[in-house]
Formats: sequence, C-alpha cells, structure tokens
Amino acid sequence: MDSFDCATIGYDPTGKTLATHTGIPQPAQQAVIPSVVEEKRAQIQGGAELSINVWKDSMGIVYILDGQHRFVASCIEKKKIKLNWKKVGFPGFRNGWGATRHEQVVPAKERLKRK
Repeated sequence: MDSFDCATIGYDPTGKTLATHTGIPQPAQQAVIPSVVEEKRAQIQGGAELSINVWKDSMGIVYILDGQHRFVASCIEKKKIKLNWKKVGFPGFRNGWGATRHEQVVPAKERLKRK
C-alpha cells in the first residue's frame, strides 16, 4: 500500500475510537495541535500532496513515525496521503486515536524559532 485514503475516515480521528488492525495509521503522539492541523489543511486546499512516515509492527499495526498533523488534516479534507514505509520504528502513542486530544499549545517548531 503506497497511500492511505483518508476519505475512508472522513473526519478528525482525534478522540475517536478506530480499530487498530484495519491498516489505519495509529498516532505517534498523545496530542494534536489544532493550529498545526489548520496549517496542513491550507496546504492541502492549495493543492499540496502530503505524505507521512510509517512502519508496521509484528502484529500488523501501522504506526505514524512523522506526520500525525498531516494525517489528521488529510482525514478532515477526505484526501489520500502517501505512505513512506520505514523498515524500523517504534509504537509511538500506544493508546490509539481514542485517547488523543486537542491541545492548544505553541508548536515546538515555533518555540524553537523564538530562541
């Protein structure tokens, strides 16, 4: 599978219970920053084709290594997202989308720019 059709979800998966064994990439972090999701949605609306880095564990569960906000934005926009498969990784946030939450914080990349 080279891509995941986020239209099969069709909404923001944050806080929603989604089966882990269906090939749906699982979150890397326990929080999603709405301002970052909006930035990624604007990129999609502008025609950008986004991708995420993923890997599959021995149980067949797909985990996002990098690109959680791009994935959420693609789900909201009902777009496909390219999957860049990595050979090794780690199961990020093991509690799945149901335990993720929206968090109103300054993104790390913005905090680093301010230093």
